[in-house]
Amino acid sequence: MTTFAPPRPAAVRPPRQRRGLALLSVLAKGLCGAVLALLLVVAWHQLEEGRAREARAARWADATTYAVFYPQQVGLDEQEVSGGGHATKIAEARDLYPVLDEAGALFVDAQNHEPGIPDDPPVPVWPMRVNDNYLERYPILDVAGQPVRVGDDEADWVVLVPETHRGDEASITEFFTRSRVGGPDFQGAVQGQEMMLREPVPDGLRAQSVRIVWTRAGQDVFTFNSQVNADGGNTVRDPIIEVLTPANSLTIDRMNAIRGHLNSPLKVRVDGDPAGTLARLQPLLRQLHLDDNLQNLVTGNEAMLMELDELRRMTTTTLLAAAAALGVMLAFSAALVLVLGDALRQRITVRRLHGFSFVRTYRELLAAMAATWLGQLALAGLLMGAALALPRATFAPPPPPLLEELGRLVAIMGIVAAVEVAFVAAVVILNERRNTATRLKELQA
Repeated sequence: MTTFAPPRPAAVRPPRQRRGLALLSVLAKGLCGAVLALLLVVAWHQLEEGRAREARAARWADATTYAVFYPQQVGLDEQEVSGGGHATKIAEARDLYPVLDEAGALFVDAQNHEPGIPDDPPVPVWPMRVNDNYLERYPILDVAGQPVRVGDDEADWVVLVPETHRGDEASITEFFTRSRVGGPDFQGAVQGQEMMLREPVPDGLRAQSVRIVWTRAGQDVFTFNSQVNADGGNTVRDPIIEVLTPANSLTIDRMNAIRGHLNSPLKVRVDGDPAGTLARLQPLLRQLHLDDNLQNLVTGNEAMLMELDELRRMTTTTLLAAAAALGVMLAFSAALVLVLGDALRQRITVRRLHGFSFVRTYRELLAAMAATWLGQLALAGLLMGAALALPRATFAPPPPPLLEELGRLVAIMGIVAAVEVAFVAAVVILNERRNTATRLKELQA
């Protein structure tokens, strides 16, 4: 009876070509695995954001009274925009806004309260801006408990300040006065209108006064901004509020009323009929040469659903890329199995004949796989850390904590490793069944 003994490790050395193929498979598999893990982390975030947006869209389902111009088209103004011109924005702010304001449009700019804004306001809290129509629709109470009223003919710059900041009255008044009429080494709205827009400033606003109205503390102000306090009804508690009126504001104050996204400050009154409202505005838009820019008027809920659809398309693209990376990674895993299996064929055959377990039989292969998993995790972690450390836009939300992201990464790598182990086991079993007879003949030769 013939007895088979495992050959000495030095007796079976894979040729140089096999070592090269094995090394290539390990490196390529590791790179694809790292890319796959990062793509799945991105998809994880996109899916979470999608669920959050679905919830926000549901809360805004009944917000059909007002709509925004979304998206905004460059239209025929590409040359103007690329050259830094302001003709389109001036037409929107100087000519279109007053018509919409008179028809009941709201102006609500709460950008200063979006995530990512530095917590260093020039006044006790970051201010937001509204127009007088907003105060009629969403009353804010003064210290006597009465709704604050600001008329269309109000020429002073009205600032609503919670009564808790009475001790800062002087600094608040000074800041907003400078922001309006300028000061030493400081350009205000007056200077911006003249120098940037080349637009005249009414004489009555060159020395505009600031009037503070004290408001009752503890009021939640609705921002019409889906990014602000997303889990708390999109409100801000006790903000400082600047009030725009037709008589106290300049063109430059309304320059960014239309931003072409869901949270644009200008909310056009449509009373549930955005299409009809847009049709009625067409003659004016053509007259102002804005009909090529402002082609869509949608309610907040519709805009949210459009953004949600775009996010879903991005998520689909990410998942398709992840599927491609997974396919390539598994292909290189199969190549590694075949290369190492061929290089160690006699050793593996002897172990199987002696009844060794799967793990002991293919320990070299499993060790190589484990090494690639550690390499994948390290590479993915380094790439993720580098991405989180990149400089971010001034108003971009802060990056998620690194430890939290590493936790996601480890969880994903664990799932990917489980899938890969199952795939490798299947490849090993198929390869073993196909080549058993050949391997036995090689041992007997």
